[in-house]
Amino acid sequence: MNDDQYYAEDFFNHELVKQIMEEFSWPIEYQLIDGDFFVQIKFPNCTIDISSDGQGGVEMEFLTYDSGKPLNITPGVIFEVTDFDPNTLELEDIIEIWPNIEDTKRQIRNRFKILQGFFIPFIKGEDYSWVEAAIKWNLS
Repeated sequence: MNDDQYYAEDFFNHELVKQIMEEFSWPIEYQLIDGDFFVQIKFPNCTIDISSDGQGGVEMEFLTYDSGKPLNITPGVIFEVTDFDPNTLELEDIIEIWPNIEDTKRQIRNRFKILQGFFIPFIKGEDYSWVEAAIKWNLS
């Protein structure tokens, strides 16, 4: 069997994240840091990782909070310990079964809609109320 049979083309990149991030209004300044398969969004009070899952999907993880304390929590964990419901947001549907540029854009845009819908107080350093519960849930 050939490894190329399982290769999914990856459209995720720094410029795409930057372009889509600029579609939104952010309450504080940020810096984008490029990695091979990820882009870190560094806000003054937290760092959030947007990355490729290697199969055409896009993932998000909260790396730090409170000006640098380690966190490493995904939104899925946060949704388990809060009443945040992504179904209340107008997220875009992923159309195709195979990776493509438009669905990659939709997935990145959806991550930013989630950030805008639930996490602006966190990003601004004003609300860490869910952090302790998320860390405990993640360790269980």
